[in-house]
Amino acid sequence: MAFPFLTVFIIFLLAYYVRRTSLTRRREEREAAFWAREEEAEHTPAKDLSALDYIKVPLEQFPIGASDADEVMMIEEELESLASKPLLNLNGMTNTDVKIEYGTANFDAIIAMGEDFDRLIVLLCDYAKGLIEEGMERETIPVLEYGVAIGSDLSDDYTLLGECYRSLGMADELAGLRQKVEASELPLKEKILQELA
Repeated sequence: MAFPFLTVFIIFLLAYYVRRTSLTRRREEREAAFWAREEEAEHTPAKDLSALDYIKVPLEQFPIGASDADEVMMIEEELESLASKPLLNLNGMTNTDVKIEYGTANFDAIIAMGEDFDRLIVLLCDYAKGLIEEGMERETIPVLEYGVAIGSDLSDDYTLLGECYRSLGMADELAGLRQKVEASELPLKEKILQELA
């Protein structure tokens, strides 16, 4: 009776040892790859930023000045300020990715462009909400379409745009928006699709 128990126990210990060794080796390989990439990032020379495809804010497509609501006008002022700055969508990029892509010496400048892009995305969403509150759904559509086009990851941009399309009877545009969301890797993709159904 003791023999089968001892055999099972030894097999369990061996399996545990093999599994632990494998996990340790994988963790060490991941750490080594991480540090190798960090080393590469720290020694990446500065790249020329003048030829980058910066995101531009198309103020001429927005209903600037159409509302006299204080909050909407404050957002428009901020949008006008951001329109004069170079913006980059860095969503999904780590600091290491940024250094490798643009050069370590450009890191601070590129991060500032990414932060301005993030601010733009939030402003566009707030702007759309303010316009909708003013009953300006049709005028809101270019604002939300622009946010979606430049890669917003805010679920509200998609759901609000879907609501505008639905209320204005724009079935083809709503179907196109659903397809775009289905093909995306948005964090709340399933929730957005439910609201667009």
